[in-house]
Amino acid sequence: MTHTNTLNQVEKGVSKTSQHLMGTGLIIGIVLIGMFSFTALIALSGYADDLRNKDNGQAHALSSSAIGFAGLKILLENLDVEIRTDSEKPLYGEIDTLRIYTLDSAYQTDGLDTLDPNDPKLIVLPKWSVMPMPKVQGWVQKLPYRDLQAARPLASNLETLTGELTINRIGKTGGDLTQEHVFSFVNNGTPYQGYHSRLQTFNSETLIPIITVEKDDILLAKVPDSQTYILSDPDFLNTAGLDKRSKARFSVSMLNYIMSETKTSSIRLDLSLHGISSKRNMIKLFTQPPFLSVTIIIMALIALLGWQAFIRFGDPKKGSDIDFGADRSIGPQSLASTTAEFLAIARREPLLMPDYAALIRKQAQYALQGQSRLSVSSDSLLDSRERGRNITPTFETLKTEANAVTQRHEMTRVATALQKWKKEITE
Repeated sequence: MTHTNTLNQVEKGVSKTSQHLMGTGLIIGIVLIGMFSFTALIALSGYADDLRNKDNGQAHALSSSAIGFAGLKILLENLDVEIRTDSEKPLYGEIDTLRIYTLDSAYQTDGLDTLDPNDPKLIVLPKWSVMPMPKVQGWVQKLPYRDLQAARPLASNLETLTGELTINRIGKTGGDLTQEHVFSFVNNGTPYQGYHSRLQTFNSETLIPIITVEKDDILLAKVPDSQTYILSDPDFLNTAGLDKRSKARFSVSMLNYIMSETKTSSIRLDLSLHGISSKRNMIKLFTQPPFLSVTIIIMALIALLGWQAFIRFGDPKKGSDIDFGADRSIGPQSLASTTAEFLAIARREPLLMPDYAALIRKQAQYALQGQSRLSVSSDSLLDSRERGRNITPTFETLKTEANAVTQRHEMTRVATALQKWKKEITE
């Protein structure tokens, strides 16, 4: 007896616990959490590229490595120069902004061929061959077997933009790789003297020299009949090249010269050549202006429809002990009423009259012969009963009128006559 009581108490406790765990509040909470998680997953999938860490150590403005240009952005911001990174392609006729294109390799030069020559731009050529440093995010190290990129493919790929040119490396082999060089602007001859490792220059018969080195090698040049400038050595703008104040001052004076010649007031560090462009998709389209308002309206409509459905049906447990009885027919009646309203709106009610007449005849047959399968003799039975009772109008007459119905009031008259015919023939 005691054992039985104990089992009953355990079952009651489990029952209460189960009812508590599956309460209304918990179910609503699970649904809301699921909806929020699903919505967050969809939204984050659309912005995954924007949220991903772009500091991969390559030669672009978001890279904090030695060959990256994040240091240049910080330097110019501290000098109150309007500068920002831009992953979108330049707009047509963007003449008030100097865009700086930094290259990782010679094979990125294909993206330069489609640029407008009248847009102010500075192209910084690649120089170092690097690989990611293990276990340190965003850091790079020189390749052990080749620390400089091949000069010939770079010069060959630039010929479409610059014409024929030759790329030189000073201090490439033997002795001290870091040497002192003197740089000067061609216009005013202002000299800058500094130490640089493996200085990269070029020679060209078509480019206009802006800054030269001792032996007339070119550091900065301009493409004729354009607003395009080319810097041969990236160490004058990358993070490693701004390690001394004198280098930083010379780099800033070089940029000031280009901005004064191109009459630009701001700088954009372009990222589109590095595959960091902002990719458009449907999620971004509907979560940003001007379509954001449409998304909010749709979400509000969905919430209102859900609330209306909840109010319409209410709590399913409420009134569960009541015998609904005939109320169970509300569903079929509602469906039939809705279908009839659609037919009335479409003005297709008269097309139902021939089928309605056939239905009335079948109902009369069932009334006379019960629920058994209909036979051919049932039609004869109806006809003989109709003649015996002298019922007028006859079914054939009513069927002909049903086929000819075109107006709603005619439908009512014929339907009433068919019901009267069925009553007279079945009584």
